[in-house]
Amino acid sequence: MRTCIFTLIIVMLFSCCNNSKVLPSSTGNKADILVVATESFWSNNKSKIKQIFEQPIYGVNTVEPIFKIIHIKHFEFKNIFKRNKNILIFEENIKSSIHKNKWAKNQLVVFLKASTNKMLSSKSLNKTLKIFEANEIDLIKNEIRKKSNKQVEKDIYNNFSVKTFFPSIYTVIENKENFLWASYNPPNIEEIQHIMFFVIDSKLASDMKCLNYTDSVLSNNIFGNKDNTYVKIEELYESICENNICRGLWKLENGFMGGPFLLKKYYRDKKTVISVGLVFAPQKNKRDYMKNLEAIL
Repeated sequence: MRTCIFTLIIVMLFSCCNNSKVLPSSTGNKADILVVATESFWSNNKSKIKQIFEQPIYGVNTVEPIFKIIHIKHFEFKNIFKRNKNILIFEENIKSSIHKNKWAKNQLVVFLKASTNKMLSSKSLNKTLKIFEANEIDLIKNEIRKKSNKQVEKDIYNNFSVKTFFPSIYTVIENKENFLWASYNPPNIEEIQHIMFFVIDSKLASDMKCLNYTDSVLSNNIFGNKDNTYVKIEELYESICENNICRGLWKLENGFMGGPFLLKKYYRDKKTVISVGLVFAPQKNKRDYMKNLEAIL
């Protein structure tokens, strides 16, 4: 009797598992957004949507959009399209809403109420852009977390009071109480990435002070292969700072290398913690590199 009851429970559990909905993996590039809208609505709002979502990323030495927009009509939106990683749907008779994993894993779907006879507001589109950007950073963090360096993460938290997911592909060069430096330089690939954490003994260091101090740290630590070559922040390209994040370009003084950098600052007690990442990847798009740095730092 007990055996029969046990068997029945197993069958019931197995049946429940089989009936549960298992989502497929999302498809498409993290940098693409599928826009579902009528032809008339798209014609009226196409330029504004592209102006906001495809605006160039600042702080890279090539013109690259934040996202690439792909438009389809409502009757085309079925089957494989519903598994796209990023989906933005414009409809008249709906409430604006946000859905994660609606039709696929690691998917973000945003519904926006929109009228064919009324132009979209820039405020609404910019807010939606931030939602997609934040979601992408979360996805990257989750990927890094699967194979991250737990010891380095612990050291960064203990020494700088900053929580981060640190990729295991980086090699730690220096790890001191107030200075951490790691790099990624894969063999047979023309690519170099550097990450640094350090401290300024100032409670609320300004953006300019952080940039100047970072310039000094880079110049005194990262050198080229030839004598008197060292890394500096490019003065001819103005760095832009917003919400404690600075973006700009670096160069190899007396050399021919360069690329983008991203800097984040954190205020901790009576000091300012700086985290900065640099990328050298000639002839490659830099968008994904910068998104990865933003997720790490």
